[in-house]
Amino acid sequence: MVKLLDIHKRMLDGEFGEPVRQSMEIIAQLADFWEAPDIIPVRSVHMPGAAAKTARRAGRKYIRWAADSGGRFCTPTTLNTGSADLTGIDMGIQPGTMAQQLEITDSYQRMGAIECHTCTPYMVGNLPRFGEHLAWGESSAVVFANSILGARTNREGGPAALASALTGFTAGYGLHLKKNRAATVHASVDCPLSDVSEFGAAGYFLAKLFPDALPVFTGLPEQSPMFGLKSMGAALASSGSIAMFHAIGLTPEAPTLEMTAGGKKLETVHIGKKELEETGQFLSRTNDSTEIDCVFLGCPHLDFEEVLLLTKLLAGRKVHPDVSLWLYAANSFWSSCERSGLTRPLRDSGAMLLSDTCPSISIFSEIMESKGFRSAATNSAKQAHYLPVWGMKVHFGSTSACIEAAVTGKWKH
Repeated sequence: MVKLLDIHKRMLDGEFGEPVRQSMEIIAQLADFWEAPDIIPVRSVHMPGAAAKTARRAGRKYIRWAADSGGRFCTPTTLNTGSADLTGIDMGIQPGTMAQQLEITDSYQRMGAIECHTCTPYMVGNLPRFGEHLAWGESSAVVFANSILGARTNREGGPAALASALTGFTAGYGLHLKKNRAATVHASVDCPLSDVSEFGAAGYFLAKLFPDALPVFTGLPEQSPMFGLKSMGAALASSGSIAMFHAIGLTPEAPTLEMTAGGKKLETVHIGKKELEETGQFLSRTNDSTEIDCVFLGCPHLDFEEVLLLTKLLAGRKVHPDVSLWLYAANSFWSSCERSGLTRPLRDSGAMLLSDTCPSISIFSEIMESKGFRSAATNSAKQAHYLPVWGMKVHFGSTSACIEAAVTGKWKH
């Protein structure tokens, strides 16, 4: 069994209240199950169980009970995307779902959570340093933290993340340990990548072949944009269960291929134009129509470089009257864009600027019924992977192709 420190024992004895006692019990059991050498402190938490869709009735009740029972977070805790835009924008969400989402958000706020509702917490202030231990959920955020920032976290579920927020600790197994962060497969990218869709397609292709791998990429652009790396990580986590990747010369734990592999010889997978095109065709396999009624951009949530590109692509143009162009980002991010004048060309085009949520985590059947959506376009491999679950037909392609579809109402890529 894992060795317990005095503070852990005091938590288990109920000294800090019942929510903390139950939480430390969860962490101790996880540590024993995974044979973790230690229970370790965490610098921050990103809470995955923050949506009506994921929490469901049992989760809502437990979160409300923890708040009502005096539970208070003892480490910075940000909230992942919810199931509705809380700014009042009409997405077609039913009143009952909105009420459930507001209840969940209120319970977390009472415990001390930072109500940002985003899948990119590193863009709104929850920015860990290299080597810091975290308890993060949301698959794309986990990959970004481990890979791009060099922090250390497993892919936490809602109950475990809540337990860490209430105690400040997590079980020290998995990717918290250096020995588990060595690459297991080499992905050689043999063609230029620039658009967010190309980075996503490369990640999606690799993870379909090696869903449980820890890949190391070579051949990525020396100045790979953040939006490309976050898109790649999101795709790795959606077509597989990957929680970390390396990129030689780009990510902090990947100085050379040999060092990243821990001295082992790795199998090499080549990713070229052919593989990217095949991946794009696979992600668009559900859609045999050229008609488009909705376009979704911002999975993961948009960054400034992406918005600047969108302002150029939409300048002086209008979204087709039969198409909805939905752009997703954190609410605080949109506020900065508003103050900088970046939202004007987007709003003038007819785009809708949403926050707090995304199609993957909303109750999308309600949106489809309300808005009549059937045929979508997106530049996100993660989004293209999940939307067919709701019965949506999807076209996957470049950002410019998606904007053309939004303006013309037809997919021409």
